[in-house]
Amino acid sequence: MRTPDRYIAAIEAGRSPEAAREDLTAGQREFEALSLSLRTPRGVPWACLERPDELGGLITRVDDRAVLTVRGRLLANEVSARIGSGILHR
Repeated sequence: MRTPDRYIAAIEAGRSPEAAREDLTAGQREFEALSLSLRTPRGVPWACLERPDELGGLITRVDDRAVLTVRGRLLANEVSARIGSGILHR
């Protein structure tokens, strides 16, 4: 639903407000979880990244975790794209 009014109208009419649904594979769910977790201050386990050197300047190691740098937060979509292209350790 694009607007709150349409959402409310759908609920009041007994219809689902859901506009679309996407079923993800296990691998896609894993990637999404990693990508979203990396955007948090806690980051992700360092071991999840197969080639962290390819993210130089975008992540830093804090204890055993990969955390986005300031530059990495600004380019978080780029980091996710790089992880999606094979930097993720499976």
